[in-house]
Amino acid sequence: MGDLQTRRGEWLLRVAQWRESGLSQSAFCRLHHLKLATFGYWIARSNKSTSTAQEQPLTLVAAQWPKSPVMVLTHSHCRLELPANIAPEWLAQLIRGLA
Repeated sequence: MGDLQTRRGEWLLRVAQWRESGLSQSAFCRLHHLKLATFGYWIARSNKSTSTAQEQPLTLVAAQWPKSPVMVLTHSHCRLELPANIAPEWLAQLIRGLA
């Protein structure tokens, strides 16, 4: 996975976590030691990508890494790798937040 895709996935995950947190952008950034301007940029990118993305099915691929199982989610140009033992409720919230 390229560095750009990794960074994009990490920021989109942070945006989803912020949306679920109920915190203001500035409070979330202070809590997680993020730059507010950078976070705002990724929120805008997130909004733009969800409003212009074509409807495409979400593909779930189970993968096995040497030390721990991993779940890989791919959609359009995004790839998200998560521990396979992640709570289904949390994953559902993440997917709703990215939708």
